[in-house]
Amino acid sequence: MSTGRHGTEEAPDERDVPFRDQLESAEEIRLSWTGSDVRWANQWQTLPDTPTSFAATDRRVVFATGDETTSIGYNHIRAVETKPAGEGLDLSVAFLACGGLCLLVGVVVATRDAMNGAGLVLLSVMLLVAGKAVETDAERATITIVIDNERQRLSFSADESIGAELAELVEEG
Repeated sequence: MSTGRHGTEEAPDERDVPFRDQLESAEEIRLSWTGSDVRWANQWQTLPDTPTSFAATDRRVVFATGDETTSIGYNHIRAVETKPAGEGLDLSVAFLACGGLCLLVGVVVATRDAMNGAGLVLLSVMLLVAGKAVETDAERATITIVIDNERQRLSFSADESIGAELAELVEEG
């Protein structure tokens, strides 16, 4: 996931390219990011072209879905809700725990029977590698933009800080 913050001294970011021709006069991009798992409240499936590029200007939120660009004016946004990333165990923790336990047992067994111990140590190494392979990147929060009517919502996954910064921009706008 990538984010960008723009001020007067920074050069435009490549994530801003789809939005440059959509900007109105004197409108500037304040924040840009990439979101995933983008979906509208009334849809069960995520948009097919995720990850999606987003930008927050001083007037609205703009996002690109494939060849289409959609914008939501701050005057239509009622709230920005951020649901923190889950703090439960994930699959990588299970693999790493089993691999660590298997390594401990394998070393103990190897002191008595080298062949069986070596097999358990090899199994533990495979579990540890699998745990690192399925390990997820940074946990991402679910951010929901509530539009005019409570039933109109746009949700996406992004860094938790995006939700706070976007809420601040909406309040200013």
